[in-house]
Amino acid sequence: MGTMTENAYQLDEEIQRELDAYYEHVAPENDPQLKLKGDVLRVFVLRDGDYQELERPYLSRIGLGFKLWDGVFEDREDTWLRWCDEQVNVILTGEERARMEAERADYEAAARREAEDRAAHFAAKLRELGVDPNHL
Repeated sequence: MGTMTENAYQLDEEIQRELDAYYEHVAPENDPQLKLKGDVLRVFVLRDGDYQELERPYLSRIGLGFKLWDGVFEDREDTWLRWCDEQVNVILTGEERARMEAERADYEAAARREAEDRAAHFAAKLRELGVDPNHL
């Protein structure tokens, strides 16, 4: 009798074998992605009692669209369905906005430090030349 970790690993291997068998024998004729001919994301709206496919996945009444996006979300790299604006720009999550704001603040702080260092260096050079930088 194995440990829980060994049992979980064996279960993972078993699941992977079953998935491999599925993709080898069943999926080619039943795979919805193959039937969609590559159109993984399709959006329909109900108009006059009929569903009509939208040319692009944008819902003008609410001002939001959908987009497949490849990237990392919650520590997992994958293809994700994301909200987007009319120009198909991904709408950032709160965490993404906070990270971008922190990066911007870090960049501005580094630029400010660099400018202060240049000013201090320039003031020192002026002092070496006998010029008081505070009286320019």
